[in-house]
Amino acid sequence: MFKLHKPVHFQNAGFILFCLLFLKKGIIFRHLKRIWPAGMIFPPDFFNSLCNEDVAVIDNFLPESQYNAICNMAEKLYQAKQFKPSGIGRLQRFQNNDSIRNDEIYWLESNAPALPSQFLMSALTALMESLNQTFFLSLIEFEAHFAVYQPGSYYKKHRDQFRDNDARMISCVYYLNPEWAEDDGGHLLIYQQNQLSHRLLPQGNRLVCFKSHLLHEVEVTRKQRLSLTAWIKRRCDGTLG
Repeated sequence: MFKLHKPVHFQNAGFILFCLLFLKKGIIFRHLKRIWPAGMIFPPDFFNSLCNEDVAVIDNFLPESQYNAICNMAEKLYQAKQFKPSGIGRLQRFQNNDSIRNDEIYWLESNAPALPSQFLMSALTALMESLNQTFFLSLIEFEAHFAVYQPGSYYKKHRDQFRDNDARMISCVYYLNPEWAEDDGGHLLIYQQNQLSHRLLPQGNRLVCFKSHLLHEVEVTRKQRLSLTAWIKRRCDGTLG
């Protein structure tokens, strides 16, 4: 796990109150800017989009050199056969089920050996801190893995929050595909109120963040599709139900 050294703890109800107050007044977070690692500027409309639409997209997320280094790292790990078949569920409920998903994954640990992954981890840590400060959340850590979809692969409708554990609050997908066209498939589909709300191309250096309770899926891809997925998590003292 990637943990903050000094986590900020607030009640989750603060996030709901915050959104309701600002939505009621029609205020957009025009003046919010965060300085990210390596001089990155957080887009001013990011928090507004995440609050109003539950989804936010940032293109050209990392400097090109860092993006290329992460792409190369993921490809080398895959060629070295370090990726494993994915599964669904957790703990005793974990199982492989190709009828739901058939991608392959490589989990990133806190002691990840290669520098390229740390570029993104530093940015995600900054994002986690900014979300805590802006939305009064209790986010303390995140988990992440690379995922590769070969032609014909998919991930059917699902939620990232487990039925018995709602620690995952924000899902982040960072795409590692240098060239991607509409006809290549592999779109990320996000649903709200049982309706398709977003159909997003997995183009390289794009970061998509959305609330982890949202139903979503990955369309069938027609060529190799690489990404890094991370879940920013709050403290969870037990299981649900």
